[in-house]
Amino acid sequence: MKKFLNNFSIALQFLTIFCINRGVEIDEEKLGKVSAIFPLIGLLLGLILFISDKFFSLLLPRSIVDILLLLLLIIVTGGLHLDGYADTVDGFAGGRSKEEIIRIMKESNIGTFGVCGIVLLLMLKYLLLNNLLIGIKGAVLLIMPVIGRWAIVHLSFLSEYAGNSRGIGAPFTDFVKGREFWIATFVTGIILISLLGIKGIVIMIFVSVFIFLLNRYSYRKIGGVTGDVLGAVSEISEVLVLLLSIIFFSK
Repeated sequence: MKKFLNNFSIALQFLTIFCINRGVEIDEEKLGKVSAIFPLIGLLLGLILFISDKFFSLLLPRSIVDILLLLLLIIVTGGLHLDGYADTVDGFAGGRSKEEIIRIMKESNIGTFGVCGIVLLLMLKYLLLNNLLIGIKGAVLLIMPVIGRWAIVHLSFLSEYAGNSRGIGAPFTDFVKGREFWIATFVTGIILISLLGIKGIVIMIFVSVFIFLLNRYSYRKIGGVTGDVLGAVSEISEVLVLLLSIIFFSK
């Protein structure tokens, strides 16, 4: 139990703004290994969204509530994945060679493509969230961050690190092995079945196909993935969860 709580605190501190154990020692291998419980951090984020939705809905119209939920998720995660998504869009859209793409992704300034990408992503998330059936909204708020964090583990397992200098994604591509992937997948599957039944697993399969395709695309572009691409896969996977939930639960 002590080891689990230690690993949980490491994962929590990496994926969110919460810091519950400043004294914990973190090395690259440990960071990669604790990714097995990333879906549990996603579930915690989902619980925050679920409870906030219930509270805000008592005071505000749904259109405002959904904006606040998206803002809350960005704040709690420190915009970590959104930043990676913007850098990935900038790099893939603006770079021609592998070296140029990676250089653009490492730049601290966000480019035009990145800004447009963030605006479109948040607009799409809002519209999809706002059009969810009320009866399924709570369950979707719970699973959306779960799949978003599982997607990081999934892509890390499939990929190798791109670039010459080590970045934030290297511990995951180096140390996420079969054990971490299958634990994360099992936990995610249990959560999805519990909340959405077999349709939850179907959503998971669709997201898995997208992750596989993104992995192949990123490999052709830059020879692997970076931490930015891992952030991007989390954000896009959350959009897919919202989209597929509307498709499967439209009636």
